[in-house]
Amino acid sequence: MKTKDNEFDMDGFSNRLKVAIGDTSLRAFAKKSGLGYSTLNSYISGVSQPSISQLLKLVQATGKEIEWLVGIDNEKRPELLIEGLIAINRYDGSNALYFSHEWLKNKGINETDNLAVIAMPDDGMFPTIKKDELILIEKIDSVGSDGVYAFKRNEKLYVKRIQDRVGKFSLINDNVSYPPVELKNINDVEVIGKVVLV
Repeated sequence: MKTKDNEFDMDGFSNRLKVAIGDTSLRAFAKKSGLGYSTLNSYISGVSQPSISQLLKLVQATGKEIEWLVGIDNEKRPELLIEGLIAINRYDGSNALYFSHEWLKNKGINETDNLAVIAMPDDGMFPTIKKDELILIEKIDSVGSDGVYAFKRNEKLYVKRIQDRVGKFSLINDNVSYPPVELKNINDVEVIGKVVLV
């Protein structure tokens, strides 16, 4: 894998991966990341470089930013996008997350300009969506067809199913512990997006 207009810095990547793994044994980290022990050992020793899917697993397991792992200077970030990956911003404005363009395409998502990432704020949609699970939303400000939407009500973020009941709107949780809420006016909530991928 290469960064745009730049050769992949294998030595730098190996050293940063060692730092990220820290005192955790390589076998324990292999289990955590879902990568094979021999695969990780090849990265550490500088023998091979990760594919996009393997790199994303390392990002998730280490909690490090992808730019740091591959050695991209944040100041040059816009000019050094990683080939095959698409940066999608978090709705709250914090660091972007990277997704494989091919993976998104396979999920039926071809347009990414209007997407954002949010974290599920509560357990209202359990078991469909777990608390803190990352969700892709299409940023829109109104309810079209029935579906799962992210919205704010009294300045608090929610993710629920919204169904149009002939002039009334139902806010429905998948978690049966929470009863539905009926709204006479959908303008009582501030719609920020429709969930397109969990």
